[in-house]
Amino acid sequence: MERWEPSTSTQERARVAPPRVVRPAGDRRAVWANAILAAGGRAGIGLALIGSRVVPLPALVQAGLSVVVLLALLLGTFRAWRTGWPAWGTVWLMDFATLTLLTPVLVWNGFVASGPARMMAAERRAYLETILAAFVLLVLLGGVAGWIGGRRVGLAGILLLPAVLQAPALVPALTDYRDATVFVALAGVYLLSALATGAAWLAPSVWRLWLAPLAAVVYLIVLLLGPGLGALTQRPAPVSGFHPLLIAFGLVLVAAAPLFGVRGRPAVSGPRPHWPRRARARRRPAVEERSDVAEVGPTSERWR
Repeated sequence: MERWEPSTSTQERARVAPPRVVRPAGDRRAVWANAILAAGGRAGIGLALIGSRVVPLPALVQAGLSVVVLLALLLGTFRAWRTGWPAWGTVWLMDFATLTLLTPVLVWNGFVASGPARMMAAERRAYLETILAAFVLLVLLGGVAGWIGGRRVGLAGILLLPAVLQAPALVPALTDYRDATVFVALAGVYLLSALATGAAWLAPSVWRLWLAPLAAVVYLIVLLLGPGLGALTQRPAPVSGFHPLLIAFGLVLVAAAPLFGVRGRPAVSGPRPHWPRRARARRRPAVEERSDVAEVGPTSERWR
């Protein structure tokens, strides 16, 4: 009787392939790593905004900080795409989209709104065009947040939080619209969003769904109690009429985005489905067998 021996190709694959390291479900190290990357990215944006205009740095360094932040977000998003889209990668993707699409429109809109008490026809037209673009971009970003965060409970609202807070944050700067005041206002938005992101990451799923709307409401209450939103009463009719609508629309959107995500793409627990392939196509491991994808538990319980 002949003894069976594995083929040479099988032996070579067993010898060459490195041992696969699989993190157990609910690994706290993976959860903390994702939370630090997500919240740390937003905190880095806030610190870079402060350093680019407030801290007395050389002009070349100030101009380069914004470019460095955008490049870091882009490279981080590409890295997340290569590793199976962990939750921190979706946060970096949304921040990159918000900074490149919505923020320039809102900054230009605030510049037009901070003009004289009586607007000229060109200024009125520019304000209406930018406020309409802000509405459209908020809807677009809300749909993207609900789509990419739908399988992760409460993530859609956290993704959208900096976008909906930028419009009310720029209102106090309308009376003194300078680079320093604008950048400080935007930096405060991202620092608050970083705090909410870190808290939501480690919070139970029951609280996580409404943490982003709660953070937005608390921020608006602080502005209402202070002299922040009172600057709208000193602005001409288009600003005092459309700006509150934009702020209210953002608040409704950040509250509805998590519901849209949960209903549109229900949570999926367990490993990703694996479809069988032909024998000659099984040389590369499947997605769930890769060692660089951290499994941090069921999707309904932990973001991954």
